[in-house]
Amino acid sequence: MNILFTIFTATLGIIIGYLVIKQNPRNAMHLAFMVFCVSLAFWAVANYFSISTQEVSNILFWMRAVMIFAVIICISFFLFIHTFPKSKINLQKKYLFPLLLAGVLTCIVSFSPLLFSEVTFDEQGNRSPVVKPGMLLFLIVAVGSLLSAFIILIKKVKRSTGITKMQLRFILAGTFIMFFCILLFNLVLPVIFKISTFVNAAPFFILPFILAVFYAITRHRLMDIRLVVKRTAIYASTVIFLLLLALGLYWLEMTYFKEIIPPGVWGPIVLLLGLILFEPLKNYLERIANKYFFASIYNYQATLEKLAQELTYSIDLDQIIDSIVKTIRDTMKLDRTGVLLFDQETHNYQVKSNIGFSVANGISLVRNNFLTNYLLEKRKPVIYQELESLKSNQGEKSEIGKLKANMKRIEAALCLPLIIKNKLIGIIVLGEKISKDAYTKEDLQLLDSLTNQASIALENARLYQQVQDFTKTLQQKVDEQTRDIKQKNVDLKKMAKEVKEKNVHLEKVLKIQSEFLDISSHQLRTPVSVIKGVSSMLAQGEMEKLPPEKKKEFYQSVYDKSVKLEKIINDILRASEFDAVKFSLDDKTALISPEEVIEEAVKEAELEAKQRKINLIWQKPVSPLPKIYAKKKYLVEAIGNLLSNALKYTPSLVQVKEARSKRRKKGVVMVEAEKEKDNILIKVSDNGIGIPKKEISKLFTKFARAENATDMYTDGSGLGLFIVKEIVSGHQGQVWLESKLGKGTTFYISLPIAKK
Repeated sequence: MNILFTIFTATLGIIIGYLVIKQNPRNAMHLAFMVFCVSLAFWAVANYFSISTQEVSNILFWMRAVMIFAVIICISFFLFIHTFPKSKINLQKKYLFPLLLAGVLTCIVSFSPLLFSEVTFDEQGNRSPVVKPGMLLFLIVAVGSLLSAFIILIKKVKRSTGITKMQLRFILAGTFIMFFCILLFNLVLPVIFKISTFVNAAPFFILPFILAVFYAITRHRLMDIRLVVKRTAIYASTVIFLLLLALGLYWLEMTYFKEIIPPGVWGPIVLLLGLILFEPLKNYLERIANKYFFASIYNYQATLEKLAQELTYSIDLDQIIDSIVKTIRDTMKLDRTGVLLFDQETHNYQVKSNIGFSVANGISLVRNNFLTNYLLEKRKPVIYQELESLKSNQGEKSEIGKLKANMKRIEAALCLPLIIKNKLIGIIVLGEKISKDAYTKEDLQLLDSLTNQASIALENARLYQQVQDFTKTLQQKVDEQTRDIKQKNVDLKKMAKEVKEKNVHLEKVLKIQSEFLDISSHQLRTPVSVIKGVSSMLAQGEMEKLPPEKKKEFYQSVYDKSVKLEKIINDILRASEFDAVKFSLDDKTALISPEEVIEEAVKEAELEAKQRKINLIWQKPVSPLPKIYAKKKYLVEAIGNLLSNALKYTPSLVQVKEARSKRRKKGVVMVEAEKEKDNILIKVSDNGIGIPKKEISKLFTKFARAENATDMYTDGSGLGLFIVKEIVSGHQGQVWLESKLGKGTTFYISLPIAKK
């Protein structure tokens, strides 16, 4: 019985060591723990042979082997405790090398007569070694390392918090019981008091350590090997069960059916039965393991595919949020979830979904600037149990303390960022699991993938909602004009005149709506199709088959199309704004320097010029220009639109990815400004493709684009120059252009100088 338990204990130790080192072979902490577990296994085996063998020379050999493995156990345990949980050795080389050298020397001494010279037997047959001075070196190195390790371990337990504290407690409990029993029954009693009665119980002493470590791995994600342990345990259990079944069937065949079933038939029958039963048995054992030991480990791919499928076929914001919340709650087994999204109009966070939390408490959470800044900067979750371990300066420590108190008050365990285009668009707040288990490494990896999908889906839904709102507003204007016409009750002549005017305006509004629908069908559908296509690839798992460079290209394409979609929508909204209210200056308009406005517009265009390899030149005037009355933001936008067009349709030496043809010569865009009588004249010139003369007159109207511009770039809203004209006219100025096809174009903006 003792040999079976020894083999069982040793096998468990080796398996745990193997699983740990397989998870991360280059990690110092994992390596030390593996050596510790394997040494324990060999120590148990050596201890068994030191008791069971009868020859004196063999007894002495195995006793010395026990002491060698004891030295390795103590030193590896010290190194493991020293590296846990940081996973690196901070011990200076001047201390590490002497420790390892002392360990090697102690092992050599332990295997020589300097430790045990011979073995003696008493009247009852109890065997005990004759101890020599080498025992002093053993006690200093081995026991000294062990005591040092426990001192460090106790200090770490006191200083640590959260999940790390729970892990350290189980390590302390398991190792303390194990080493106490080993030192008492395998060293003190046999060597000092010559009592070797309990030496053969050594394998049982290791059991508390194995149980504590296994529980810490399965329930408190010790060294993050739960998934490996689960898979190994399930496959091993399946194979063992089938082997036992095969042995049982073999026994039945040999006992009862030997004469009935011909030789050679029983083997194929058992093999076929094993193949049939393997998968159902494995699935059954996996369900049992998930229920009682690994409740939080689940099928990641299935979860992601399910959510991706739901998000792909939905553009409704509320429906998307419901899908995200339901997936997270069902997968993680939570009773508290909340989603807060940033509202661009109010510039505040709003609660979009709340289960189990107080709405007021959720809003108070996002008022903490440290939380929002940390989520945006680090792009990773904030975990309540790990807040105190965050590296911070003295000022941040106070903010971390406030955040921790707030999360504790509302019972929030985890805050997940929703980020798109370097903007924090929302936060998902989660409570503790119903099982009270900690969030594992696998949990955090899954949640990271879910939030990435959720961010894209929520942003697309928000953009779609903006388009819907704009369409609805436009339709309301049409309805209002129609009702206004019907409600007019004036004399016939006046009515006829008003009806005619209203009809003209109505036709204009309807034309705007028609133009908007035309541009929506092309300009909005293209980026949405790209985003939907990449999302579909993600949902079907096709993206995982692509190389990293191709994945990066697809993700960049989604980002570029989202930016383009936002630009088109912003242009449409700006044009709609100028339609509703004519842009003009007011009494609060400030005096500003023309150079200041131009410099800001040029600075914003520098990155695009650099990417397109075009020389962007700002020819500053020799003398300061007179000031003008202007709204800086709008004027910068107008000049920026001219610069953007000039850069887009100006030659370069590289193939621009959205252009249909390669440029053939170096591009130059120049900005100049000068005083001309009572006006400031701003010129934006380029050596681009030019504009056909017959199309110049229409360019400042809405949705107008030259034919050669459309041939070169399919994308474009046709609203940029309309917005420029509205802004310049509102400043009581003029805008015009001169162009030669194939030679280039110059835009002029004339603005009146402020009168003293």
